[in-house]
Amino acid sequence: MIIIGGREEVSTGEELSFDAKGELKYFRFDIDELSTYKALVESGADVAIGVADIKELIYACNLGVKYALTNKEDAAIMQRIVDSYMFDTKLLAIIYEEDEIEWAAAAEIDGVVFDEEEEL
Repeated sequence: MIIIGGREEVSTGEELSFDAKGELKYFRFDIDELSTYKALVESGADVAIGVADIKELIYACNLGVKYALTNKEDAAIMQRIVDSYMFDTKLLAIIYEEDEIEWAAAAEIDGVVFDEEEEL
């Protein structure tokens, strides 16, 4: 399981970043920005996209983004889709407390990201 954020001792060390200085470029999904996401992925950048529904997830996975982030409530069905189609994209559920790691593990979610402010 991938853990981004939270305790430094167990985290991947990656940070979600909107600016060019971050290691992992993070965007909220915007259908009008598909060419931007594609260009970044093709240039070798690690891209994460916050998705609010299954259609957005399918677009993000087809572009080959590293991570797709979603709300905890949608994560289980989205994980089944990612697994069924064998996408390389890893699904991360947005969580707010460490206790939610157990839920994510039991639901077989690829990983979690701690983000107290994000909601999709």
